[in-house]
Amino acid sequence: MSFLLLPRLTTVLSKLPEGSEVTLNLNADYIDDSVSEAISDWRRAHETRGGVVAIVETSPAKLHHAHARPPKSHFASDPIGLVPWRSARGKDRGSASVLDRIDEYHRNGAAVLHPHIAGLTDSQDPYELFLTCADSRILPNVITASGPGDLYTVRNLGNLVPTDPDDRSVDAALDFAVNQLGVSSVVVCGHSSCAAMTALLEDDPANTTTPMMRWLENAHDSLVVFRNHHPARRSAESAGYPEADQLSIVNVAVQVERLTRHPILATAVAAADLQVIGIFFDISTARVYEVGPNGIICPDEPADRPVDHESAQ
Repeated sequence: MSFLLLPRLTTVLSKLPEGSEVTLNLNADYIDDSVSEAISDWRRAHETRGGVVAIVETSPAKLHHAHARPPKSHFASDPIGLVPWRSARGKDRGSASVLDRIDEYHRNGAAVLHPHIAGLTDSQDPYELFLTCADSRILPNVITASGPGDLYTVRNLGNLVPTDPDDRSVDAALDFAVNQLGVSSVVVCGHSSCAAMTALLEDDPANTTTPMMRWLENAHDSLVVFRNHHPARRSAESAGYPEADQLSIVNVAVQVERLTRHPILATAVAAADLQVIGIFFDISTARVYEVGPNGIICPDEPADRPVDHESAQ
């Protein structure tokens, strides 16, 4: 980031609303003195007017380097938490180690995270319970632009609310989040290319011999209404999604409806003290859509990808 960027940088910063909360992500291979001073001056002015500024530096080139040492270029790094192990530094699946990534986090991420999590040392005060699938491709904090302490996250195969009264796995989290933490909303997040939904479509309904298929009995209602042409299925189909993704969207609508009637939530929902929200993460486009009783709500663009019937059926 050199002085050549200054006109564009100052224009963008000047358009930010007075008194707003701003997170400035810096990932540059070089930062010169003029850019560092411009950012520092803007930050002081913005905070003087009641704004809040958080600067996240995810590359070796830091703002203070511009004043402390001669200009030097660095290899820019990718933001912590957004790069899969297999993509980082050319590592393949076999050589990836969680311990290696923890070392990298300590080098580049801990100092960034600490100011935001230090105030949460003794307690948490999340805004939402976030129920999503165990799928490794879903990053709840990334797709909701949230941070430490914002989401009380519950994950299971297929983002399901169990129908078996003896299964308290999700009930326990609902009880704690609503009655102890006082969350204001419960979110159900489904996603595309969900293995659980594909298994439901492909498997013999009588096959309950594996733990996975026994668990997926909790999605039986979703499969039934899907086959009966639930409105959410028609919405997903018209948006160009393959069959398994259509079922995933229907399943979100069904789980949301199930939660609104859940004994732990029903009173708060009826009093409008608690919202239950459905969303769908399209992995192929990295976009998130709201899901209502009738399916996707006002998508600003269709699912722009070919329908793969072989993998979806």
